Amino acid sequence: MAKDPGRILIVDDDEDILTAGRLLLKQSFADVTTAPRPDVMPDIRADGGFDAILLDMNFSRGATSGEEGFKWLGRILEMDPEAIVIVITAHGGVQIAVEAMKRGATDFVAKPWANERLIATVKTAVQLRRSRREASTLKQRNEALTADTAGRPQPLLGNSSAMRQVLSVIARAAPRTQRAHLGEMARKERWPETTASGGGPGHG
Repeated sequence: MAKDPGRILIVDDDEDILTAGRLLLKQSFADVTTAPRPDVMPDIRADGGFDAILLDMNFSRGATSGEEGFKWLGRILEMDPEAIVIVITAHGGVQIAVEAMKRGATDFVAKPWANERLIATVKTAVQLRRSRREASTLKQRNEALTADTAGRPQPLLGNSSAMRQVLSVIARAAPRTQRAHLGEMARKERWPETTASGGGPGHG
């Protein structure tokens, strides 16, 4: 089965965790990068960014509060507000995980993790990242279209008799140059052009 092209980053000071995570996730994802500390992790904005970032919550020896993880979670989200961050907590670190999710983390996994749970969590995270990118792209396109059409007169469309009557009234009330423009519109839309006098071709 082909691997998912997603880019995954694991940040943890435990070399065993990095090795185990890389070997496991490489079975499902094409690109798995590791870093022993947040301050040496690669640029998360380069090459389109990572689809999912697994971030340990403690890096100093003996630290258990998660404060280091909270700090780096905030920095990652500052650099990439749409980043998908999965925090890695020690067994029983539910309170830390809950607080991290309040601060913007997407999900969490506890050490030692269950392989199936980790893979499923990362796959869900990658899909969420892609959905956010698609939504962002559509929003940008809509904003560009709105900006492009803002302030520009929109042509009256339709070929009903009611619309032809509206154009006829406008044409009779409009200055000569506007009549010519409306006449051109009528020819393009294959509507019978109405003259200002109200007569058809050859009238009078």
